Amino acid sequence: MGSLSVLIAILAMSFSANAHQPSEGKVLATLGPYLHQTQMIRSSDNARSPLLVGLGLLGEGDLSDYGGLEVGLFYFLKSYQRTFGNTHIVERVRRLSVPVGYRFWFNNIFSMGLGFTTAFSMGDFEPVFSDVTTGGVTSAEDVAEYGLDYSIQWQCWSEGDMAVVVDGRYSLSLSAKSNEDAHQYGVFVGFKYLIQDK
Repeated sequence: MGSLSVLIAILAMSFSANAHQPSEGKVLATLGPYLHQTQMIRSSDNARSPLLVGLGLLGEGDLSDYGGLEVGLFYFLKSYQRTFGNTHIVERVRRLSVPVGYRFWFNNIFSMGLGFTTAFSMGDFEPVFSDVTTGGVTSAEDVAEYGLDYSIQWQCWSEGDMAVVVDGRYSLSLSAKSNEDAHQYGVFVGFKYLIQDK
């Protein structure tokens, strides 16, 4: 138990030594896979809302010693499930989500982001399942979807101008239809690179 504590302390100090130091004028970019799934609140059709993989890109510009502006691009296939009594419909569409917000750094390793997002459809929606007789549509058929993005980010490794981050994300859909599961949660694992320092 003692050696485990020493190992954790050494790792924590090494991460801290090269961790993100927010400062005005610093610009960083993060690229990597985005694992995501639609949160099922009303429907329990797990088979038609699988864990999917997309691609994410974040740009971060520090405005102070505590954080700064963050703009992202996330490309993914999103599932929507809508219930009508005992029946439901499932549709999917490819989306390009553009979150814009602020990232606050608690310390040099952990941060929190909050932003407004617009997700645009990229192509036609795909019907997946429906046992609804009439009038069953989901937000997959909408050209754009609006929401709020929350994230908690851990910079788990860094060396010089490079780092690896694990970013837990939750997207709350503000344009979901009634009785629709359209909120989404996921994990973004990204390779971060310092583009510009002050």
